[in-house]
Amino acid sequence: MRGVTQVLVLCTVMVAIQAAMIESNIPLPDENAWWGPGEAKEVDTSIRSFKVRFQKKMIKDLRYRLKNHRPFTTPLIDSGFNYGFNSATLEDWASYWSNSYNFTERESYLNLYPHFKTNIQGLDIHFIRVRPVVPEGVPVFPILMLHGWPSTPLEFYKVIPLLSEYSEERDFALELIIPSLPGFGFSDATSKQGLGATEMSVIFRNLMHRLGFEKFYIHGGDWGAYICYSLASLFPDEVIGYFTNYGISLSPASWITWFLGSLGEGAQNLVVQKELAGRLYPATTLLKELMIKTGYLHIQATKPDTIGKFCSKPRSCFTFISFKSKIN
Repeated sequence: MRGVTQVLVLCTVMVAIQAAMIESNIPLPDENAWWGPGEAKEVDTSIRSFKVRFQKKMIKDLRYRLKNHRPFTTPLIDSGFNYGFNSATLEDWASYWSNSYNFTERESYLNLYPHFKTNIQGLDIHFIRVRPVVPEGVPVFPILMLHGWPSTPLEFYKVIPLLSEYSEERDFALELIIPSLPGFGFSDATSKQGLGATEMSVIFRNLMHRLGFEKFYIHGGDWGAYICYSLASLFPDEVIGYFTNYGISLSPASWITWFLGSLGEGAQNLVVQKELAGRLYPATTLLKELMIKTGYLHIQATKPDTIGKFCSKPRSCFTFISFKSKIN
Protein backbone atom coordinates (compact mmCIF):
# COMPACT_ATOMS: atom_id res chain seq x y z
CA MET A 1 0.00 0.00 0.00
CA ARG A 2 2.84 2.34 0.85
CA GLY A 3 4.42 1.76 -2.56
CA VAL A 4 1.15 2.57 -4.35
CA THR A 5 0.83 5.81 -2.38
CA GLN A 6 4.37 6.82 -3.29
CA VAL A 7 3.73 6.16 -6.97
CA LEU A 8 0.51 8.21 -6.90
CA VAL A 9 2.29 11.11 -5.20
CA LEU A 10 5.11 10.89 -7.72
CA CYS A 11 2.76 10.92 -10.71
CA THR A 12 0.72 13.82 -9.32
CA VAL A 13 3.78 15.96 -8.66
CA MET A 14 5.34 15.17 -12.05
CA VAL A 15 2.15 16.13 -13.90
CA ALA A 16 1.88 19.37 -11.92
CA ILE A 17 5.50 20.28 -12.63
CA GLN A 18 5.21 19.64 -16.34
CA ALA A 19 1.97 21.62 -16.56
CA ALA A 20 3.58 24.57 -14.79
CA MET A 21 6.57 24.50 -17.11
CA ILE A 22 4.40 24.36 -20.23
CA GLU A 23 2.32 27.32 -19.09
CA SER A 24 5.28 29.44 -17.93
CA ASN A 25 6.25 32.36 -20.13
CA ILE A 26 10.04 32.32 -20.50
CA PRO A 27 11.38 35.48 -22.19
CA LEU A 28 13.54 34.86 -25.25
CA PRO A 29 17.00 36.46 -25.35
CA ASP A 30 17.62 39.56 -27.43
CA GLU A 31 19.25 38.39 -30.66
CA ASN A 32 21.05 41.73 -31.00
CA ALA A 33 22.05 42.31 -27.36
CA TRP A 34 25.27 44.31 -27.04
CA TRP A 35 27.92 42.61 -24.91
CA GLY A 36 30.85 44.80 -25.87
CA PRO A 37 32.13 47.85 -23.96
CA GLY A 38 29.95 50.96 -23.74
CA GLU A 39 26.85 51.52 -25.81
CA ALA A 40 25.94 49.55 -28.93
CA LYS A 41 27.59 50.73 -32.12
CA GLU A 42 28.20 49.57 -35.66
CA VAL A 43 30.73 46.75 -35.71
CA ASP A 44 33.24 45.45 -38.19
CA THR A 45 31.60 42.34 -39.66
CA SER A 46 34.73 41.14 -41.43
CA ILE A 47 36.27 37.75 -40.72
CA ARG A 48 39.93 38.27 -39.85
CA SER A 49 42.73 35.72 -39.97
CA PHE A 50 44.47 35.19 -36.62
CA LYS A 51 47.72 33.59 -35.47
CA VAL A 52 48.66 32.48 -31.97
CA ARG A 53 51.84 34.26 -30.91
CA PHE A 54 53.91 33.74 -27.77
CA GLN A 55 55.90 36.97 -27.53
CA LYS A 56 59.33 36.80 -25.88
CA LYS A 57 58.27 39.55 -23.47
CA MET A 58 55.26 37.49 -22.37
CA ILE A 59 57.35 34.35 -21.85
CA LYS A 60 59.97 36.27 -19.87
CA ASP A 61 57.31 37.81 -17.62
CA LEU A 62 55.64 34.43 -17.06
CA ARG A 63 58.90 32.77 -16.08
CA TYR A 64 59.73 35.63 -13.71
CA ARG A 65 56.39 35.31 -11.92
CA LEU A 66 56.71 31.53 -11.72
CA LYS A 67 60.11 31.78 -10.05
CA ASN A 68 59.48 34.74 -7.75
CA HIS A 69 56.89 33.88 -5.13
CA ARG A 70 56.50 33.36 -1.41
CA PRO A 71 56.42 29.78 -0.04
CA PHE A 72 53.10 27.96 -0.08
CA THR A 73 51.53 26.59 3.08
CA THR A 74 52.61 23.00 3.78
CA PRO A 75 49.73 20.57 3.07
CA LEU A 76 48.17 18.46 5.81
CA ILE A 77 49.89 15.13 6.46
CA ASP A 78 48.61 12.28 4.26
CA SER A 79 45.87 14.52 2.85
CA GLY A 80 46.75 13.81 -0.78
CA PHE A 81 44.45 15.81 -3.04
CA ASN A 82 41.38 15.50 -0.80
CA TYR A 83 41.33 19.22 -0.03
CA GLY A 84 42.36 20.50 -3.44
CA PHE A 85 45.69 20.63 -5.24
CA ASN A 86 48.54 19.41 -3.02
CA SER A 87 51.20 22.13 -2.90
CA ALA A 88 53.94 19.55 -2.25
CA THR A 89 53.82 18.61 -5.95
CA LEU A 90 53.52 22.16 -7.24
CA GLU A 91 57.24 22.92 -7.43
CA ASP A 92 57.86 20.15 -9.98
CA TRP A 93 55.08 21.44 -12.22
CA ALA A 94 56.17 25.07 -11.90
CA SER A 95 59.77 24.13 -12.65
CA TYR A 96 58.73 22.26 -15.79
CA TRP A 97 56.55 25.17 -16.93
CA SER A 98 59.32 27.69 -16.32
CA ASN A 99 62.39 25.76 -17.50
CA SER A 100 61.35 22.94 -19.81
CA TYR A 101 58.08 23.87 -21.50
CA ASN A 102 58.64 24.34 -25.24
CA PHE A 103 56.71 27.48 -26.13
CA THR A 104 57.90 27.46 -29.75
CA GLU A 105 56.70 23.91 -30.31
CA ARG A 106 53.37 24.63 -28.64
CA GLU A 107 52.85 27.80 -30.69
CA SER A 108 53.40 25.81 -33.88
CA TYR A 109 50.96 23.13 -32.72
CA LEU A 110 48.26 25.67 -31.85
CA ASN A 111 48.57 27.17 -35.34
CA LEU A 112 48.16 23.78 -36.98
CA TYR A 113 44.62 24.76 -38.07
CA PRO A 114 43.28 28.08 -39.44
CA HIS A 115 42.28 30.60 -36.75
CA PHE A 116 39.98 33.57 -37.21
CA LYS A 117 38.23 36.36 -35.32
CA THR A 118 35.04 38.25 -36.00
CA ASN A 119 32.96 40.66 -33.94
CA ILE A 120 29.61 39.33 -32.77
CA GLN A 121 27.38 41.60 -30.66
CA GLY A 122 30.34 43.72 -29.57
CA LEU A 123 32.73 40.87 -28.74
CA ASP A 124 35.62 39.63 -30.83
CA ILE A 125 34.97 35.89 -31.05
CA HIS A 126 37.90 33.63 -31.85
CA PHE A 127 37.29 30.41 -33.75
CA ILE A 128 38.98 27.66 -35.72
CA ARG A 129 37.53 26.76 -39.10
CA VAL A 130 38.53 23.53 -40.81
CA ARG A 131 37.19 22.93 -44.30
CA PRO A 132 37.38 19.43 -45.79
CA VAL A 133 38.80 18.68 -49.21
CA VAL A 134 36.21 16.51 -50.96
CA PRO A 135 35.42 15.26 -54.47
CA GLU A 136 32.86 17.22 -56.44
CA GLY A 137 29.28 16.40 -55.48
CA VAL A 138 30.00 15.28 -51.91
CA PRO A 139 27.77 17.25 -49.51
CA VAL A 140 29.52 19.12 -46.70
CA PHE A 141 27.68 19.76 -43.43
CA PRO A 142 28.81 22.40 -40.91
CA ILE A 143 29.13 21.47 -37.24
CA LEU A 144 29.60 23.93 -34.39
CA MET A 145 31.72 22.42 -31.60
CA LEU A 146 31.76 24.05 -28.15
CA HIS A 147 34.15 23.35 -25.29
CA GLY A 148 33.55 23.79 -21.56
CA TRP A 149 35.52 24.79 -18.46
CA PRO A 150 38.43 24.71 -17.88
CA SER A 151 39.11 24.32 -21.57
CA THR A 152 39.59 25.86 -25.01
CA PRO A 153 39.26 24.64 -28.62
CA LEU A 154 42.53 22.80 -27.99
CA GLU A 155 40.52 19.92 -26.52
CA PHE A 156 39.29 19.06 -30.02
CA TYR A 157 42.68 19.02 -31.77
CA LYS A 158 43.08 15.24 -31.75
CA VAL A 159 39.65 14.61 -33.28
CA ILE A 160 39.79 17.37 -35.90
CA PRO A 161 41.48 15.17 -38.55
CA LEU A 162 39.15 12.27 -37.78
CA LEU A 163 36.11 14.47 -38.36
CA SER A 164 37.29 16.73 -41.17
CA GLU A 165 39.24 14.41 -43.46
CA TYR A 166 37.19 12.94 -46.28
CA SER A 167 36.52 9.20 -46.16
CA GLU A 168 35.07 7.04 -48.92
CA GLU A 169 33.27 5.08 -46.20
CA ARG A 170 30.73 7.89 -45.81
CA ASP A 171 28.86 9.91 -48.42
CA PHE A 172 29.32 13.29 -46.72
CA ALA A 173 31.95 15.44 -45.06
CA LEU A 174 32.05 17.86 -42.13
CA GLU A 175 33.22 21.45 -41.91
CA LEU A 176 34.27 22.24 -38.34
CA ILE A 177 33.64 25.55 -36.59
CA ILE A 178 35.30 25.53 -33.15
CA PRO A 179 35.08 28.82 -31.23
CA SER A 180 36.44 29.94 -27.89
CA LEU A 181 33.60 30.81 -25.53
CA PRO A 182 33.43 34.50 -24.54
CA GLY A 183 36.11 35.10 -21.93
CA PHE A 184 37.98 31.92 -22.88
CA GLY A 185 41.13 31.60 -24.95
CA PHE A 186 41.34 34.41 -27.48
CA SER A 187 37.68 35.50 -27.36
CA ASP A 188 36.72 38.76 -25.66
CA ALA A 189 35.08 38.68 -22.25
CA THR A 190 32.08 40.89 -21.58
CA SER A 191 32.12 43.61 -18.92
CA LYS A 192 28.36 43.38 -18.50
CA GLN A 193 26.19 41.19 -16.32
CA GLY A 194 23.82 38.57 -17.70
CA LEU A 195 25.89 36.74 -20.31
CA GLY A 196 24.94 33.13 -19.61
CA ALA A 197 24.53 29.93 -21.60
CA THR A 198 21.31 31.12 -23.27
CA GLU A 199 22.84 34.41 -24.36
CA MET A 200 25.96 32.64 -25.62
CA SER A 201 23.79 30.35 -27.72
CA VAL A 202 22.55 33.44 -29.56
CA ILE A 203 26.13 34.66 -30.07
CA PHE A 204 27.16 31.38 -31.67
CA ARG A 205 24.02 31.17 -33.75
CA ASN A 206 24.90 34.64 -35.06
CA LEU A 207 28.47 33.47 -35.68
CA MET A 208 27.22 30.60 -37.82
CA HIS A 209 25.01 33.00 -39.76
CA ARG A 210 28.02 35.29 -40.26
CA LEU A 211 29.85 32.35 -41.81
CA GLY A 212 26.93 31.69 -44.15
CA PHE A 213 25.33 28.71 -42.38
CA GLU A 214 21.57 28.89 -41.86
CA LYS A 215 21.35 25.25 -40.74
CA PHE A 216 24.05 23.29 -38.92
CA TYR A 217 24.88 20.50 -36.49
CA ILE A 218 26.09 21.23 -32.96
CA HIS A 219 28.22 19.46 -30.37
CA GLY A 220 28.95 20.55 -26.81
CA GLY A 221 30.54 19.21 -23.66
CA ASP A 222 30.42 20.63 -20.13
CA TRP A 223 29.31 24.29 -20.42
CA GLY A 224 29.27 23.85 -24.17
CA ALA A 225 26.49 21.30 -23.64
CA TYR A 226 24.32 23.85 -21.82
CA ILE A 227 24.90 26.38 -24.60
CA CYS A 228 24.03 23.81 -27.26
CA TYR A 229 20.95 22.76 -25.29
CA SER A 230 19.73 26.38 -25.38
CA LEU A 231 20.65 26.71 -29.05
CA ALA A 232 18.69 23.62 -30.03
CA SER A 233 15.70 24.68 -27.90
CA LEU A 234 15.56 28.28 -29.12
CA PHE A 235 16.32 27.61 -32.79
CA PRO A 236 15.08 24.09 -33.60
CA ASP A 237 14.56 24.93 -37.27
CA GLU A 238 18.24 25.82 -37.65
CA VAL A 239 19.86 23.01 -35.66
CA ILE A 240 19.95 19.86 -37.79
CA GLY A 241 21.18 17.66 -34.96
CA TYR A 242 22.71 17.90 -31.48
CA PHE A 243 25.37 15.58 -30.06
CA THR A 244 26.80 15.80 -26.55
CA ASN A 245 29.06 13.82 -24.25
CA TYR A 246 27.42 15.57 -21.29
CA GLY A 247 23.76 14.62 -21.37
CA ILE A 248 22.34 16.30 -18.30
CA SER A 249 19.32 18.43 -17.44
CA LEU A 250 19.23 20.97 -14.60
CA SER A 251 15.59 21.95 -15.11
CA PRO A 252 13.34 22.05 -12.01
CA ALA A 253 11.40 19.08 -13.37
CA SER A 254 14.56 16.98 -13.64
CA TRP A 255 15.76 17.80 -10.14
CA ILE A 256 12.40 17.15 -8.49
CA THR A 257 11.90 13.93 -10.45
CA TRP A 258 15.32 12.76 -9.28
CA PHE A 259 14.50 13.54 -5.65
CA LEU A 260 11.14 11.79 -5.93
CA GLY A 261 12.95 8.69 -7.16
CA SER A 262 14.57 8.43 -3.75
CA LEU A 263 11.18 7.63 -2.19
CA GLY A 264 11.76 3.97 -2.88
CA GLU A 265 12.38 1.31 -5.50
CA GLY A 266 8.87 1.66 -6.90
CA ALA A 267 9.40 5.35 -7.55
CA GLN A 268 12.85 4.72 -9.01
CA ASN A 269 11.40 2.36 -11.60
CA LEU A 270 9.37 5.28 -12.98
CA VAL A 271 12.39 7.58 -13.05
CA VAL A 272 15.27 5.47 -14.36
CA GLN A 273 16.00 2.06 -15.84
CA LYS A 274 16.66 -0.47 -13.09
CA GLU A 275 20.17 -1.32 -14.30
CA LEU A 276 21.12 2.39 -14.19
CA ALA A 277 19.59 3.24 -10.81
CA GLY A 278 22.92 2.77 -9.05
CA ARG A 279 24.28 5.83 -10.85
CA LEU A 280 21.63 8.09 -9.31
CA TYR A 281 20.73 6.51 -5.98
CA PRO A 282 20.95 6.60 -3.07
CA ALA A 283 20.50 10.34 -3.50
CA THR A 284 22.39 11.18 -0.31
CA THR A 285 25.54 9.50 -1.63
CA LEU A 286 25.40 11.38 -4.92
CA LEU A 287 24.66 14.69 -3.18
CA LYS A 288 27.62 14.21 -0.85
CA GLU A 289 29.90 13.51 -3.80
CA LEU A 290 28.63 16.60 -5.62
CA MET A 291 29.19 18.78 -2.55
CA ILE A 292 32.77 17.54 -2.18
CA LYS A 293 33.72 17.87 -5.85
CA THR A 294 31.99 21.12 -6.87
CA GLY A 295 33.39 23.70 -4.46
CA TYR A 296 34.95 25.50 -7.43
CA LEU A 297 31.53 25.76 -9.08
CA HIS A 298 29.96 27.59 -6.16
CA ILE A 299 32.66 30.25 -5.90
CA GLN A 300 32.71 30.75 -9.68
CA ALA A 301 28.94 31.12 -9.74
CA THR A 302 28.78 33.57 -6.83
CA LYS A 303 32.14 35.41 -6.60
CA PRO A 304 33.86 35.17 -9.99
CA ASP A 305 35.61 38.54 -9.57
CA THR A 306 37.39 37.26 -6.46
CA ILE A 307 38.68 34.08 -8.07
CA GLY A 308 39.64 36.09 -11.16
CA LYS A 309 42.06 38.21 -9.12
CA PHE A 310 43.46 35.12 -7.42
CA CYS A 311 44.10 33.46 -10.79
CA SER A 312 46.08 36.43 -12.12
CA LYS A 313 49.16 34.69 -10.66
CA PRO A 314 50.35 31.74 -12.80
CA ARG A 315 50.94 29.33 -9.90
CA SER A 316 47.54 30.15 -8.42
CA CYS A 317 45.84 29.74 -11.77
CA PHE A 318 47.60 26.41 -12.29
CA THR A 319 46.53 25.01 -8.92
CA PHE A 320 42.92 26.11 -9.36
CA ILE A 321 42.58 24.57 -12.81
CA SER A 322 44.71 21.49 -12.27
CA PHE A 323 42.81 20.18 -9.25
CA LYS A 324 39.64 20.26 -11.38
CA SER A 325 41.48 18.41 -14.15
CA LYS A 326 42.78 15.82 -11.65
CA ILE A 327 46.45 16.41 -12.36
CA ASN A 328 48.40 14.51 -9.71
